[in-house]
Amino acid sequence: MKPITLFLAATMIIGGASLTSCNKYEEGPTISLLPAKTRVVGTWEVEKYVDADGTETAGDDNDPVYNFTKDGDVTITFGSTTIDGTWLLDSDNENITISYSLGSISFSDDSKIIRLTNKEFWIENDNGDETHLKAK
Repeated sequence: MKPITLFLAATMIIGGASLTSCNKYEEGPTISLLPAKTRVVGTWEVEKYVDADGTETAGDDNDPVYNFTKDGDVTITFGSTTIDGTWLLDSDNENITISYSLGSISFSDDSKIIRLTNKEFWIENDNGDETHLKAK
């Protein structure tokens, strides 16, 4: 009976250590039962911005609100202005691309996902600036 107990304890310790050492995203979560695409879908508002130097700026009513659908569409709302576009995760679910047009000019923003839970969605641009979104 003791060898089985020792084996189970060792398995739990090794398994727990391996779970804490391999996060998909820098800021977590360690493990999630929901696919990344499912966690992205929903309405998100800016909680704060963190620039590459670590300076934080709180979000306010003038910041965009993002509504991501399961079909890959996104609506970005600034007050009474609405912009429609699309979103796509890369094959590793580590980066998100948001594409949209303003008049005849098309934009495509690529961001690294650094945290993605049901309530928090943090992205980082190429300059190291972060946008922390929270579920609305």
